[in-house]
Amino acid sequence: MNNLIRSTLLALTCSLPVIVTAEATEATGDAKITELITIDTAFNEMAQTIGIPEAFAHYLHKDALNLNGGYDGVPGAEVVAVYKQRRETLQMKWWPIASEIAASSDLGYTWGRFIEHVNHDDGTVEEIRGKYITIWKKNAEGEWKSLTDMGSIAVSYTH
Repeated sequence: MNNLIRSTLLALTCSLPVIVTAEATEATGDAKITELITIDTAFNEMAQTIGIPEAFAHYLHKDALNLNGGYDGVPGAEVVAVYKQRRETLQMKWWPIASEIAASSDLGYTWGRFIEHVNHDDGTVEEIRGKYITIWKKNAEGEWKSLTDMGSIAVSYTH
């Protein structure tokens, strides 16, 4: 796993003569449409319509690593299993703000904002807001898939 993380970060920092960029306006959240913005938006829309686990199963790269949980990260198959377990208690939405694609056209990232609502057994709802970054890589079929995903929590409160 450490080699995957190292390779991904090295590839991003060394190969980003950028060919596509999207900027967002803070007030409206509108972003210029780019290929990765479109894909990340479709990822979120699939999560809203057919379910979070199904969307992750569809969009995760075969070598996916989620850096939101666990000290060493969580492999993609385990991420899907966790979302299946949390299906009844978790709602999550995200909005990509910007993206960049490397000159090689096979690696890029999106970043944006997310909101999660976690329903607890005592009837309270925890709202978590933050930012995320997703590193995307084209698979052998030329499809963009999420290679690495990581979020940072900006605020969390229960009501």
